[in-house]
Amino acid sequence: MSEPRDDATPPAAPSIATVIRLDTASCMVMCDGAAVRCTLPGKWRLDQRGQARHIAVGDRVEVSLLPSGEGTLGEVQPRQGGKLSRKAAGDRDVEQVVAANVDQLVVVMAAAEPPLNRRLLDRLVVSGENGRLSVLICLNKSDLVDEAAAAPLLGLYRALGYRAIATSALTGAGVAE
Repeated sequence: MSEPRDDATPPAAPSIATVIRLDTASCMVMCDGAAVRCTLPGKWRLDQRGQARHIAVGDRVEVSLLPSGEGTLGEVQPRQGGKLSRKAAGDRDVEQVVAANVDQLVVVMAAAEPPLNRRLLDRLVVSGENGRLSVLICLNKSDLVDEAAAAPLLGLYRALGYRAIATSALTGAGVAE
């Protein structure tokens, strides 16, 4: 008589985990302090038409751990808080959630080297607002520009109600803020 195979052992009772990475057919979740690889059910995989996913990084999901150390996904928990999303690629009018269950968006951009991309900064701020996130604008590399040059831009965002700070990872200026 042969011994039962490990993969025939039923999964353990489900735990609640957070999605930390998504790939085409699998994801990584943080479950009880450990990263666990899970195969995505067919309904959650990206298909060739590129349909938007039903889960995103940050979603909380039920996970049953298998003896192999991998997990199987169950139900997605209702989302709490905000999200960061965009229009899905292509001609479809579908929202693609990039991150779920988010409270704050910190937009860190270089004040110089490379040059500040104002269009990208504005797009990220609008995305944060659209997802009901608290937005913090952080201009790094402030040591490379004159303080007077950055003040009008920071002042503009502050006047619009955003928290905006100048920092320098090199010198440590503004990091404590």
